[in-house]
Amino acid sequence: MTEEPGQISRGAGSPGRGWLKWAAVGLGGVVALVIVAAIAVYFAVPGFRASEPENTAKFFPRSTLGYGWATFSPGIGQGRQMLDIWNRFQDIPEFEDAMDELQESFREETGLDLEDDVLPWAGPDMSFAVLDAGESEPASF
Repeated sequence: MTEEPGQISRGAGSPGRGWLKWAAVGLGGVVALVIVAAIAVYFAVPGFRASEPENTAKFFPRSTLGYGWATFSPGIGQGRQMLDIWNRFQDIPEFEDAMDELQESFREETGLDLEDDVLPWAGPDMSFAVLDAGESEPASF
């Protein structure tokens, strides 16, 4: 048998591509194992996942056009960063004046004190809804 230039001869003792097949199977097994382990940790470790799904939609009227929610309970790292940013704003006199004006405006318009009447009732989540204001009758819950 004559070989052409640039070709490699595969004799009876050459390993061929069988090792490539076994390497692919081994790599696939490792990937599958990592995925299974990640799923197990996700469901087994309490607190690993984000907070439980939002459940306030049942309190909105049936005519609600849309709703959403936000959580104000970040992880430890994000919480520290938020406090750092908040503290930086507290050092600016104009910011403190603006916050005082907003609280006073809120008190005048609603008759409620934000710090005494509202914030103690606030939790780590906030829900909001878009309602149809065109109804002449009260919405039924």
